[in-house]
Amino acid sequence: MALVRVFIASGDEKLRLALMMFVDKEEGMAVVGLSDRLSGLLTQLRGSEPDALLLDLDMPSAWKANLLRDLHTINHRPMIVVFTNRPEEKESILQAGADYLIAKDAPPDELVPILNDIRLSRSNSGPHVG
Repeated sequence: MALVRVFIASGDEKLRLALMMFVDKEEGMAVVGLSDRLSGLLTQLRGSEPDALLLDLDMPSAWKANLLRDLHTINHRPMIVVFTNRPEEKESILQAGADYLIAKDAPPDELVPILNDIRLSRSNSGPHVG
């Protein structure tokens, strides 16, 4: 089983740490990076080449509307899991390029099938190149 490399980006320290502990407990998954801001995120992702990005879009940033589009420009594009408190934005977030959307207050059990989908997609097709 291939190791799924996960990067976590959230300005919410509790969410960031909870996700880190959760992912570290999942077999075949490893956290390869953490960020508390969107500034410089693309550079960090290019350096760590994660398979999955757990992204809190409630992070403050004037340019976050373009972030999902910009993520598709990196060579080793991760699968993008967006966490948000705004479920009414689901369609626009998915149309902008997110692969999955989950509520920030969702129980961890809701993340398991998403991580399993990512694991399966990586093992079946190899690295996802954007």
